Amino acid sequence: MTPDYIALRYMATELGVWVDVNDAVWLAGDAGGWFPDYDLILLEPGLCQIEQRYARAHESGHATHERHARVSESLHARQDRQADQFVAPLLVSPLKAELSERLYQHSPNLLAQELDATTYVVTSWQDLDSDHTIRQRQQV
Repeated sequence: MTPDYIALRYMATELGVWVDVNDAVWLAGDAGGWFPDYDLILLEPGLCQIEQRYARAHESGHATHERHARVSESLHARQDRQADQFVAPLLVSPLKAELSERLYQHSPNLLAQELDATTYVVTSWQDLDSDHTIRQRQQV
């Protein structure tokens, strides 16, 4: 088990949240889901390690920031952005990201491959870090 996987398991325990595989078909094609009424995170079976790590962290972000069900589609989009911003610092090493950017510049797809992350994580991390080298390059 990787250190971030262990940290994510510990986080779920600290939140009082169960994490399980979606064998009851509750998810509508999503990689994961947060069910606040049950303090439950479900992950879709068959996810690769990167997808599973992202889904677990993303849904933990929902569990950390909200304890209520979604009420509208616009709120859902905002909650997803907030969860991705929660995930980014957990899954991206600033040093590894900086070194990767020297190789791949601003390509989220290539950076995601190099960082063992999803493009959602990479773009959220880039948006969060105001001193990020990509932003510096764009301002020059």
